[in-house]
Amino acid sequence: MLWDKSRLVVTCVKTEHHDGLGTRIVPLFPELEPVLAEAFEAAQTGAEYVITRTRDNASNLRTRFGKIVARAGLTPWPKLFQNLRATRATELADEFPGHVAAAWLGHSVKVAKGHYWQVTDDHFEAATSKSAANALQSLPASGCTGLKPDQDSPGKAVLSDLMQLLASEGVGDRGLEPLTPAV
Repeated sequence: MLWDKSRLVVTCVKTEHHDGLGTRIVPLFPELEPVLAEAFEAAQTGAEYVITRTRDNASNLRTRFGKIVARAGLTPWPKLFQNLRATRATELADEFPGHVAAAWLGHSVKVAKGHYWQVTDDHFEAATSKSAANALQSLPASGCTGLKPDQDSPGKAVLSDLMQLLASEGVGDRGLEPLTPAV
């Protein structure tokens, strides 16, 4: 625990046999700080670990967690821990660059994309929100012509040109994606 830097040292049992991959440093997220501070205060002086109940390999966390979920009146979902990890991976990737989020969770961006990152209802809500619609309506109607570098971003100009092209010529039967050659 690096309290002064608001960071945690995570032991990586799965990768500790690889040189330099035995631990990783992650932020001490604000929602965890009070819980860990309480455990730290309750721990014996000089204790290496503040959570000791589950240090035993015979401890079955999945069964215990399933019972906690059921007592809360919920139905335990499949892959309890994997789904929690996927949710947090998605939350972190929404807020931080993908490589940062992946490093904090101890996997690569490729693994995160393939196994953890999810499309959520919040993503759809953000895409279809009034502010997104307002942003599209505020794009310049004139396209790239006559834009001054300090007036509008190149991204707005390209999107405006694309919208004008679609409005004048339509999408057509093949859509917008380039054709994929037959194999």
